[in-house]
Amino acid sequence: MHPERKPDMRPIFLLFFLILLMQTGLAQKNDARPAPVNSRSLEISKSRSQLLDQFLENDQLGVMLGLDRIMMLEDDDYIALYPVEYWLLSYWAKDYEVILSSCKSLRLDSLTKGKQIIRIPPQQDYLGPKLIEKLTASRDSLISQINTASLTDEEKAFLKLNLIYLLPDPATPAAQQQQLNELADNLLAHYSESDYASFTREFIRIRYKETRNGSSYFLSFGKVLFTGNLVDYYKQPTFFGFGFDIVRNNWIYELDIDISFAKTKTDMPSDNELWPKNSKALGGYVKLAVGKYLLDTKKLALAPLAGIGIFGLDPNTNSEEANKYKGAGIKTSIAGSVGFTGDLKFKPKQSNYNSFSGYRGQQNSITSLRFGYEYIATPLKSKYLDYSGTVHKVTLGIAFSTRRLQRSL
Repeated sequence: MHPERKPDMRPIFLLFFLILLMQTGLAQKNDARPAPVNSRSLEISKSRSQLLDQFLENDQLGVMLGLDRIMMLEDDDYIALYPVEYWLLSYWAKDYEVILSSCKSLRLDSLTKGKQIIRIPPQQDYLGPKLIEKLTASRDSLISQINTASLTDEEKAFLKLNLIYLLPDPATPAAQQQQLNELADNLLAHYSESDYASFTREFIRIRYKETRNGSSYFLSFGKVLFTGNLVDYYKQPTFFGFGFDIVRNNWIYELDIDISFAKTKTDMPSDNELWPKNSKALGGYVKLAVGKYLLDTKKLALAPLAGIGIFGLDPNTNSEEANKYKGAGIKTSIAGSVGFTGDLKFKPKQSNYNSFSGYRGQQNSITSLRFGYEYIATPLKSKYLDYSGTVHKVTLGIAFSTRRLQRSL
């Protein structure tokens, strides 16, 4: 008899092993992370990269199709392409109608559309920098293409102006802006009713003009001139002074403080002793004045002034002799005045302006030669003498002024 054969277990083990592998695979599949889903931001980033590649490969058709595709990704929440990038690609592709139509509407995209909606910009990449780099190098060729395009003279002039505006220049920013201003002035002079005039004034031409608001401080010297019998008692005083003013809507409000020095020409009575000839006299004049600039140009400013203050001239003695000549001189009294002030201006320097209230802007800093005249109406009182005559003041000095600037469209 044959011995009893044992059953073959290999098929069972193989089946068990296969079941185990299947369960392990299912478990791993269930534990795996879900496949990434394309988002709007990723789609924009991918489209921008593809657009850059097509531009560098000189694929004009691909760029045109890419522009249509990427603009479909833009909405109120996302920026897919900045206006400068869109315009530069359109210049490169000779699609001038897109540029012309968008500039007529005066609408530039930004991070905000309205005050409450924040738009998400694209991720940082090299699309913009490479466009500027490549098109700057071929700017002359781009201008030649505009000149030969089937466009009106007005459209060609604006397209060339806008291209120069978009691309950097090796000149300094100030020199480049001066060039843009001259080209813009020329365009506006030839086509004053142009559809692109508003865009040119708003974005390309940048010019500032002085406002009628500002301030200044000044240092001055001059002569106080006497008439009548005052001339017999005093030599004409020399004065030194300082002050400041505020200008609002061309109205000027001025504070002026002067100290004058003179000598007596004859003996004069006082409370205790005669105030002798050739004695020193010390005077003072403080006034508040108001006026309005009737002339205010780049080189010259002129404003009539009327003010009120105090004027006097006393013995110039030390404290130990203060009572010796008491009562001598011209008693300090209220004094009115009328006259004018003017400035011969030097070349202004433009700078930034930051006020205490948080206002920020541009201003002109101006150094000027200040001149002026005043008739000082004062009682000319004295305890012992009957003065007669009038008082006049002639001023020469230097002023340091600032005037705020505002954009001139």
